[in-house]
Amino acid sequence: MSEHLPTIVAANWQVAGFFDSIETSLRRDNAARELTLFAYAVTESGWRALRRGVRKWLRAQRGRVVRAYVGTDHALTEPDALKLMRDDGVEVQLLVDYHGVFHPKVVWLASPRVHRVWIGSNNLTRDGLFNNVEFAAGLECTSVPAEFARWADEVRAGSEPLTDKALRRYTKERETFSKRRANLGTFVWSGRAAKRSRHRTSAGHRAPRSPTPVVGGELILEVMPRETGQGGKQIQLPKQRPVFSFFQLPIVRGSSRVVSLTPSWINDPRDLTMTVFPNDTVRLVIRELDYRDRPCVLVFRHRTSGRYEFDLVPRAILPAEYQDLLQRCRPPTRVGSRRWTIV
Repeated sequence: MSEHLPTIVAANWQVAGFFDSIETSLRRDNAARELTLFAYAVTESGWRALRRGVRKWLRAQRGRVVRAYVGTDHALTEPDALKLMRDDGVEVQLLVDYHGVFHPKVVWLASPRVHRVWIGSNNLTRDGLFNNVEFAAGLECTSVPAEFARWADEVRAGSEPLTDKALRRYTKERETFSKRRANLGTFVWSGRAAKRSRHRTSAGHRAPRSPTPVVGGELILEVMPRETGQGGKQIQLPKQRPVFSFFQLPIVRGSSRVVSLTPSWINDPRDLTMTVFPNDTVRLVIRELDYRDRPCVLVFRHRTSGRYEFDLVPRAILPAEYQDLLQRCRPPTRVGSRRWTIV
């Protein structure tokens, strides 16, 4: 297979490589004035592949603008790529105020009479542009759909310009994370974590609420990156008598109890068998939990006898709520120990 996906035209379909299609449009569309990139991740090698065509387009006519809205989630975006983009005349914006992971891969080329938008799975990395199995669609329209314009406005509202200070801060934190990746779990740049989002949370990762009475209290439990198993879905409850009492488990090795556990955001109860292991611990598998969610806080609510509800609050998705819950917990009993409390 060649380095670039060959163009294919069949019936009403036209398939072309993501990179090739954008490059061709930049060369041919002399009327275009604005190029906007929305990127989950940008690497230096990815930008260097695209920059030649972008720089040539930008300098061909006065008044043209290139903007890039770039995410920092999972520390994939490279600081050198951000600096190079800015040096090339791109108005780089970092996402700082949002919920979830900033995950779009969108390119928008705007002209007075036509708008071209590429939407796909391609990150602005060399693998995303040339090597991976990716898929993207190129769209043309004479005016911007209201929903797309509204989405773009939301992204702008949640971003801030890349400054030298922000670049240094992100670079330092990313380097620290890279050295300690096994211990830190999901990366969250503090430039985003320090901001309390103005937007509503997404279904499945809501801030803890209590829509119905809690008859048996709440257990707030920190789940750390290294405490993992079964793809990150397994947790281990603290060896503390109040925790055993919360789940109505006798502290007898080998004893077990079946409980009904339901995510708060969907009506999907499931029966789980909780067993006390020889080391007086109880392990619990929660299928909604993923390794990438760690560190996180789980909030269990005792609704009725044998029935429990839980919320999942990852630091990467709900940083403010995550910190608020940790502040409610008692201090860890030792360095590296998990934090928890029952209220």
